[in-house]
Parts: sequence; C-alpha cells; structure tokens
Amino acid sequence: MGPMMTPSRQMLIFRAINIAGLVALLCVLTGLLDLQFVVGEQPCPQFLFQRAGVFGLAAGLMMNVLWGMRPAHYALPITP
Repeated sequence: MGPMMTPSRQMLIFRAINIAGLVALLCVLTGLLDLQFVVGEQPCPQFLFQRAGVFGLAAGLMMNVLWGMRPAHYALPITP
C-alpha cells in the first residue's frame, strides 16, 4: 500500500474537482445562453427550470471554492 494522503493534499484535490465542475457548468450555461440570445432559439418553460437548477449547482460549487467545503453548500441546489 502507498503512503496515506495528507489532509492538505486531499483538500487540494477536492478543490480542483470543485473548480473543474464549476468550469464545466459555466461552459454549459455559456453555450445555452449563446443558443438563446445569439442564435435566437427560444427555450421551453421546462428548460428554464432546468437552467435555474444548473445555476444553483454552480452557486454551490462556487461557494465551496470560495469558502471551503461544507455540506450546506452541496445542499443549496436541492432546496426548493
């Protein structure tokens, strides 16, 4: 077995995963807004709710990156 990972190394890896997820969600949102405002495609009402959910996920990941990882930050997107 290899050596155990230090807590600071774990936090660095978790932070990198949160940043990667945030970048991915922001790329998706950028593409969706591009389709709506540049191309002129109008979204259906269900899609608007889905987009709001993606904004909530991005907000939770951004809070993790800025203020450290807490379960409450992951709970933000699932609260109605």
